[in-house]
Amino acid sequence: MLGWNELIISLSLSLTLSLGTTAFIWRPLREVLSRLCDSPATTQFWSAFAAVIFILGPLAIVAAALVPSRPLVEHVRYALLLSSLGIMGAFALMGAVIMANVDRCPIQKSDASPNQITSA
Repeated sequence: MLGWNELIISLSLSLTLSLGTTAFIWRPLREVLSRLCDSPATTQFWSAFAAVIFILGPLAIVAAALVPSRPLVEHVRYALLLSSLGIMGAFALMGAVIMANVDRCPIQKSDASPNQITSA
């Protein structure tokens, strides 16, 4: 049987990694979604949806796949592995959704390339 200590440690690790990843990706993801979405309300919805996927996806994987009767170090390693796989899966899901819709917002090219030095 899985002990409370193992469960709390595993879920805390997963939640910490998920929240950190969500905080790190939040601003760029919101900018991309604002370009893809037609209104601020849809941008807000899809941003919230992405946050839920990035946080609850890995948490659910860890909670469902934990196995009892392991040493604590192995248990923590396994929880980190499951969390990482859940985060990568969430990135893959969001990336697929964004790539399927990226043709709706072409990138505007500027006249000057970023490496060009302009002289006055």
